[in-house]
Amino acid sequence: LQEWLEADPQLEEAIEEAAEQEQVKLMAVMLTFTDVNNKFCRQLLLFSHNKRLRDACADFLCTSSFPSFAQVKIDPRLGLDAEKLKEDTPSWTGSGRLVGFAQGNDRASRKQLQPAIEEFLRSYEES
Repeated sequence: LQEWLEADPQLEEAIEEAAEQEQVKLMAVMLTFTDVNNKFCRQLLLFSHNKRLRDACADFLCTSSFPSFAQVKIDPRLGLDAEKLKEDTPSWTGSGRLVGFAQGNDRASRKQLQPAIEEFLRSYEES
């Protein structure tokens, strides 16, 4: 994530434009890559102008367990750890609209994450 932010100074702006174009209040961006040790890794980036919404989603994803993951023999937790984003990174504005995570459970793909975010949004809208 840090490398992507450093390589693309307009990243936050591009994500904001995509969120506006899709007319969504919360956008999740998943990153997959192989690290220098040839280990498959996943990261998650959440974007929203609404800090309460973004923080609530982040908290939900970090603390919840998802029983549906067991159906495909995946650990029921995402294992998200907050990524520290350097404030001197070119695209890092310190706006507070972006929050990034290293995903410890690398077997949980978008097919598992998308329903988990939908579950959060349903519960958030009801509250």
